[in-house]
Amino acid sequence: MTRAWLIAMLILLLGCDQQQTETKAKAPPSAPSVRADYEYQERCGKAAAQWFKLRYGDGSQTTSEGTSNSDFSNHYNQKLNKCFVLAVGTVFVKGRMSTWQQLHDVHENKQYGDWFQNQDTNAVLCNFLQASCASYNEWKELIKPYMED
Repeated sequence: MTRAWLIAMLILLLGCDQQQTETKAKAPPSAPSVRADYEYQERCGKAAAQWFKLRYGDGSQTTSEGTSNSDFSNHYNQKLNKCFVLAVGTVFVKGRMSTWQQLHDVHENKQYGDWFQNQDTNAVLCNFLQASCASYNEWKELIKPYMED
């Protein structure tokens, strides 16, 4: 029994030592790489702001039918080498409120999907890359790989 215990401890210790060595071997990103990522993020932010302004102006619109307020967030996805914008909005028409979101590739001007919910009826319309989704939580999971690294 003592011999089996000793072998198990040696395996554990060697395994722990190997894991620490692997951790130490990973070098932090180089300064030029970090700087390039920052520059891509900065350019993405500027492009997304321009994209949003072209489509939604200052984000506020009032008509005889009602009002609409919109905003956006953006994310440079390093893995995909793409700049995404998530446009979000709230629409008030005749006392009824609806909310919406759309995910776009800024440079290709490609819409990946949209989510819409009528607050009175809780009816949801949700599409993402030719597939449909049934809830806000599904929508958030679908856009997560694009808006986070």
